[in-house]
Amino acid sequence: MESEITFRISAGLIFFALTVIRIYYAIVAVRSGSSFSIRRLGSPRAFLAWFLYAFILLSALVYILAPSWLARAALPLPSALRWSGVAVGVGSVLLLLWVHRTLGKNFAASGIIQARQTLITTGPYQWMRHPMYTTFFIISLSFVLITANGFIAIMFLLFGVFLPSIIQTEEQTLLEKFGDEYREYMQRTGRFLPRWGAKDE
Repeated sequence: MESEITFRISAGLIFFALTVIRIYYAIVAVRSGSSFSIRRLGSPRAFLAWFLYAFILLSALVYILAPSWLARAALPLPSALRWSGVAVGVGSVLLLLWVHRTLGKNFAASGIIQARQTLITTGPYQWMRHPMYTTFFIISLSFVLITANGFIAIMFLLFGVFLPSIIQTEEQTLLEKFGDEYREYMQRTGRFLPRWGAKDE
């Protein structure tokens, strides 16, 4: 029981840190003129991916505040694996902060490109085009491991299946905005992970 409380506290601290980072940079973006609209989430599959991610976060919050609600779906994961989830969660906080600091005022809603927006190719973006979504995937994985919950694990697997759907709309928007510059950028970077063997310019 004591270890379960420790995992709940760890999940809560990670959840809090992630939330603070997102809120802070959303405020920065809004103050600089960025817009956010649920109508620009893309295809129904992309909307479903966002729904699943939100559900994972909500379920993690339920685990933190009222774990008995999810008790029936508990998985018998060893403590070492759950602690690795805590480490992954801490890493996801650092990665999310890095991604947001790199984007700065370019941060905007998925699929929305501001007139003043520039193509970011520094920080994690020098190796992969969508490190933000990679971070969301890692965050989801960390909560699966920390909570040791089968329900959250299923949502995580489905999120992984539908996650690429988000990118289709976004990359088309970026191609329309940046044209050949973005096509060249696509050739030397991976979507979610670095493209091994790609040469930096």
